[in-house]
Amino acid sequence: MLSPDRRRVWLLAGALACFSSAIAAFEPPSGTLTPTSDPIVAQGGPYLVSNPSGAATGDPVCDGEGAICDHFDLTLDLPASFRQANPNLAIRFQLDTDSPSGADDLDLYIRDAQTGELLGASATASADEASQILLTDLPDQIRVDVVPFAVAGATTTLTIGFVQGQAGAPADPCAIGSDTS
Repeated sequence: MLSPDRRRVWLLAGALACFSSAIAAFEPPSGTLTPTSDPIVAQGGPYLVSNPSGAATGDPVCDGEGAICDHFDLTLDLPASFRQANPNLAIRFQLDTDSPSGADDLDLYIRDAQTGELLGASATASADEASQILLTDLPDQIRVDVVPFAVAGATTTLTIGFVQGQAGAPADPCAIGSDTS
């Protein structure tokens, strides 16, 4: 029989093991797009802990103690001449979800990595999300946040690549600065 002190140690160790497995991280955690690079693909999850912090404000808490989000750091290594020569080129951020329960809801937020400014988002009731932002509207350093709004073990594939852009209002009223089509 375990002493009360040993029992506490075992319970604490078990709780830490559960908590650490609940924090998902993209693999790879970062990538760089160049004029000639292939799309970047990163795997995330499994997502076991929900973060509904954005329900009231539309902007989830992804920094600080207890904040559960997955981050991907994107660098755009693009000469100014490439940006100027391609005014209709956009970057598409596509989040595809494999949800064993079929009920997982993850949201996608694209931010300026230096200022934290929200550049685009897709936060629908669906597990799959996408945001498309014109290259001319993007800084060189971007942070992609995936928020596990309501999850039960989903895994994700984040694909980031060039597409021909579209100007105008987003197709999804919940999407900011993006085209979710």
